[in-house]
Order: sequence, then structure tokens, then C-alpha cells
Amino acid sequence: MSETPELTEQQQQWADQWATWDYTELQERAVRLAEHRHDIGWLWKLAGHSRGASAMAAEGGDLGSVGGSISDALAAVQQVFGKSPEIDMSPELEPMFRVVFSEYLAIHEGEPPASN
Repeated sequence: MSETPELTEQQQQWADQWATWDYTELQERAVRLAEHRHDIGWLWKLAGHSRGASAMAAEGGDLGSVGGSISDALAAVQQVFGKSPEIDMSPELEPMFRVVFSEYLAIHEGEPPASN
């Protein structure tokens, strides 16, 4: 996720707060926000940076061949982060995605609510 803008000091504090949230809730909130913002670029990058993308490609589901709509991007993200064993995200990638989700929320949503 190399094209993430550099966070301000305040945004980094918010990202640190977001990062303490339950991982599933953090993931769902970031993806919902991206969907609401129609941030197809971020969703495609998210799907492309997971091991699930490799599993999809092995099954003939290359991300590059999927259309460019927001619903296509969301479907790819749901497939990548789904519960199917062959495409489930590897646990060792959680720390990286936790940072990606928390930074996205800090940039586009700001400070997290007082309680999650």
C-alpha cells in the first residue's frame, strides 16, 4: 500500500488509537468507509496486497481481469478476506493490514469514537 500519504502527527495518534480496535471491526469499518467514499483504488490495492489475491489468480480469477466498478472491487475484497480456507487471509499479514486499515481511517475519518 505504498501510495498512502504521509500522516500528520495528529493522524498518526488517531491511527494508533484505531489500531487498538478489534481487528474484524477495524477491517469492516475501513472497507465500509472506502465503499462509502467510492475509493475503488484503495479497495483494489487492498485486495491485491493479500495472499488471497494469489489464491484467486491460481483459480483463474486475476484481479486485473475484473471490471473496474466499486461493486467488483468490493466483491474482490470480500473474496480475499472471506472465510473460505483456500482464500482466507494469512494471520501473519494481520499486523500489516491493521496498519493499513487504521491509517486509512485516521486519514479519512479522523479520531476514533470514544468507545468501540
